[in-house]
Amino acid sequence: MGLTIDPKSKIFGLDLKTGRDLVKRLRHYAQMYPTDDINYVTEVRSIGEIVLTKEKQRCGMGYSLTELNPNAVALAPDLIQKMLDEGYLTVMGITDHNGFAWYQVTAKGAELSRHKLIKRLPRAKAVQKLEEFLERVEEWNACEPYVWVQDVWLYGSLITTAPDVGDIDLVCKYTQNPDSPDMVTEGEHIYFIATGKDEYAKVKKFLRGGSPYISLVGFSARDIDKIQGGYIQIVKDRQVAVIPWENGSLVEVGEVSLPLI
Repeated sequence: MGLTIDPKSKIFGLDLKTGRDLVKRLRHYAQMYPTDDINYVTEVRSIGEIVLTKEKQRCGMGYSLTELNPNAVALAPDLIQKMLDEGYLTVMGITDHNGFAWYQVTAKGAELSRHKLIKRLPRAKAVQKLEEFLERVEEWNACEPYVWVQDVWLYGSLITTAPDVGDIDLVCKYTQNPDSPDMVTEGEHIYFIATGKDEYAKVKKFLRGGSPYISLVGFSARDIDKIQGGYIQIVKDRQVAVIPWENGSLVEVGEVSLPLI
């Protein structure tokens, strides 16, 4: 599943890794808000952070172009146009108070953001890594964390009969734990939005367990119905609902077998 891209190819004028990381950053910012729209300032900010990584990115909070890296401001118009021309972005029919357009990452762009630059994994090893992931979910939820891993869905190659997979595609829904002293406050939540940092970075790092094959960034829980090819819920209400089985199928806990079709 996913895009088939020559690793040496250029996309919208950038090398594959940089281009992928730029779209991934845009999707990260988009998922912080109720809609998936991205304003022009966020586009420029992301270009500076990903394409011009060795340069100072901003002064102040970076809410306006004058607070952003001037080289990113200069680069943005041409780069954004290439992303539009190649189908990774689309323009929304609205503008902000400065007259700048709003954008959305397209389905093609979303596929690019999930593209892995690693060797494919044999199915048996992928199933093993999924089982280890589910063990980490149980371990995390048992320690009164700042957020619960409430629900998890599996999609992509591992719910097909493919003999190998590019990665293990997962969508996680997190909920605040009001009894935890580490629960994110409203002020901290605003800080995460303002700085572009991920308030779920700690739990995601734990769930990945250092494996490059565990992918948690493809979709957010609110976008679950946008997944093409189907999905299976493997954690429900903080409990593991489906476990890997020896023959490569999935088994619903206490219920029926769910073969990978």
